[in-house]
Amino acid sequence: MCISQIIGPILDVAFPPSKMPNIYNALVVKGRDTASQQINVTCEVQQLLGNNRVKSCSYEHYKCSNKRNEND
Repeated sequence: MCISQIIGPILDVAFPPSKMPNIYNALVVKGRDTASQQINVTCEVQQLLGNNRVKSCSYEHYKCSNKRNEND
């Protein structure tokens, strides 16, 4: 799995041909951001884009540690 684009809560993700998820499957994104804080976000596949890519939507809010207003 390779995230190719993020725009707000929308992620475009590329997969190997034999690992393509179905629409409405959950994708779990885990890792660390640039401030080394842990990321654990669940997304739902919304659309099959072709060329082994899907469009998914996150239903969780990820709070960026670099925001000026920490109350967001």
